[in-house]
Amino acid sequence: MEVGKISAEIRADTSKFDSDLNSAKSKASSAASDIESRFKGVGSAIGGALKTGITVAAVAATGVATAGLSSYRDLEEASSQAASKAVDVYGKSAEEIGAEYDKLLKHVMDVSADVGASTVFDDLQVAKTFDALAAGGVDISNVGRTQLLPFMNLASSTGEDLTAVTDLLTGSMASFGYGMDDSGVIADQLAMAMNASKASMSTLNYALRQGGSTASATGMELSEFSAIVGVLADRNYTGEQSGAALKTALLSLYTPTKVQREAMEKLGITYDQVDPRVHNFRDTLKLLIDKGADIGDFCQIFTDSSGAVMYALAEEGDAVDALKEKIVG
Repeated sequence: MEVGKISAEIRADTSKFDSDLNSAKSKASSAASDIESRFKGVGSAIGGALKTGITVAAVAATGVATAGLSSYRDLEEASSQAASKAVDVYGKSAEEIGAEYDKLLKHVMDVSADVGASTVFDDLQVAKTFDALAAGGVDISNVGRTQLLPFMNLASSTGEDLTAVTDLLTGSMASFGYGMDDSGVIADQLAMAMNASKASMSTLNYALRQGGSTASATGMELSEFSAIVGVLADRNYTGEQSGAALKTALLSLYTPTKVQREAMEKLGITYDQVDPRVHNFRDTLKLLIDKGADIGDFCQIFTDSSGAVMYALAEEGDAVDALKEKIVG
């Protein structure tokens, strides 16, 4: 079965539903007229009142049903978009593609209804979360209530938009190599980072976009990255500033220039002592402080664009460790 055929069938079904509604409304109006005619001997006022009451009830019932149909259509459209993005079309026949699409569509709608019935978010919002996950390359066929609840809980507890929460969690997964089964752990860590520092959802999101992937590539974990962003947020740095500075600083240590090496040698430090392939980045910051490095030295070692931010981070001493401990729990 092709996707186009499926859509045609759906339109046919909804058209029939609309026709049935119009028929029901017509029958209700006819019944009202009949009642009015029968009661004319008792008094035209009574018949008129009955007709008015029944007609109003019929119109109200039609409105409720129409609203319900509209809501269903919105849910189906969002679910369809998610299924369309997730269906694997390569090397498959039209029948196989249609069967997989049908299965995904049903899965999204069923889970959305289930989660929507037990959280502050409705089924349409849940379906749109599925759509965002599918757009991010997540295999939504294995995403169920357990994997989605952390998204809902983080959004409701922080008062943040569900779309922003989805963006942050999926970005964290992509950058630090997590899967949907880890959504609970990720949500808990990010929530603690926000609760224990000035970092907001947008702070973490911007920092992640700027430096998350680079930090992960150097062996840094999400908990440490979030702690660094949180500590810098307490020093009034934005997420974009923190993420960009961290990215630049980390990369500068992998390919140090002559100026950087000379700046280290002036402090009595060899490159082997700060090689990021061997040493933790924050241990390097502590070493620089212990050797008496000032903000000028930091700017030479980490470049002008990130040196001041890294100096502020180094000055915080054990604050990152303390926040990371809270984040990990």
